[in-house]
Amino acid sequence: MLSLCVTNCVRSGVFGVLGPEIATHSIGASGWGAVVSARAVGVLALSVLMYRLAFTRLLGTGQAFLLLGSLPVIALGLHSPEWLLILTAAAAGAGSGVFGPAWETSLQQHVPNKTLSRISSHDDLVSFVGVPLGQAVIGPLAIAFGDTRVAFTGGLIFLAAAFLPLLAPSVRQLRSE
Repeated sequence: MLSLCVTNCVRSGVFGVLGPEIATHSIGASGWGAVVSARAVGVLALSVLMYRLAFTRLLGTGQAFLLLGSLPVIALGLHSPEWLLILTAAAAGAGSGVFGPAWETSLQQHVPNKTLSRISSHDDLVSFVGVPLGQAVIGPLAIAFGDTRVAFTGGLIFLAAAFLPLLAPSVRQLRSE
């Protein structure tokens, strides 16, 4: 759950708030629109595809796909060209399209019904508290350290937060029912 808090914090702060500011000085508003649209296409495409795919270790697979979310954030910090931002945003969306169903399905399959609502509530609280936190701190951080430096560092933090759960055998080896 903490991993989701951190990744949501970075995504909402860097991609949601700082991304349009960086785009203003690089690829422009229409370029940023293409980047955001590419992410949406990635989410949609893989969400639909997840209806057809079956993974033996769904949670570990979803967590591995979440790593892709770091790519457009890092690309923002590296002054990447528009085509690369579009490509990485589509990959990040695809990662979210796999992770979301994988996480929710794993909860449904492995958390007892009598505690599922409580666990889901805690999960949502911890996961989504990162959104306003990321939006609140990104401006002062960017002023203090620079837009692209904060974006690049945020991408590395996202990558680490998404990777750390994969170190736990219970995440990697949890079998789907």
